[in-house]
Amino acid sequence: MTKYIVCTLLALVISCANVTYGGKTGSFLRHQVHNNTVLERFVMQPKQKFRQKFTLPPFRLTEEDFLTLNADLNNDGIKDIIGTLDNFKFQQNGAYPLYILIANDYSFHKIETQARTQSFDIKVLDATSNGFNDISVDGNIIKYDGDVYK
Repeated sequence: MTKYIVCTLLALVISCANVTYGGKTGSFLRHQVHNNTVLERFVMQPKQKFRQKFTLPPFRLTEEDFLTLNADLNNDGIKDIIGTLDNFKFQQNGAYPLYILIANDYSFHKIETQARTQSFDIKVLDATSNGFNDISVDGNIIKYDGDVYK
C-alpha cells in the first residue's frame, strides 16, 4: 500500500513539474495567485475590504474576477503586471479599470492611467515611450509620458 501511495505522489509531482505560469502574452489569465494577490492589494483599499465582509457571497470579489497579464514594460528583466477586475461593481460606462503595476526588486508601484477596457483586449507593443512599452487597450494605444499612461 505504501509503495502505491509513493508512486502515485511521485507521478503527481512529476506531472506538475513543468507547468509554467504567465509570460508575455496578449490575453489575460485567470487564477494567477501571485499576480492576483498583488493586484488585490492595490485595488482593495481598507474601505472596500471592510465592505466585502458584509457583502452577500454572490456579490463578493472572487479569484476569477481578477484578470492579469505579465509583461516586462520597462525592460528591466522583471515581469510587471497589467490587471483589471471583471466584476460589475467596478464597471463604469461599460468599461473596467486598468491597473499597471511596475515591479522592482522587492515590491510593486502603481502607474496611474485613466484607460479602461471593455473587451479585455490588451496587447503590449514593441514601441516604447519614455522607456516603457506602449500598450494597446481595446485598439487604443496608450503611452507612458514619464508619470502616467495616457
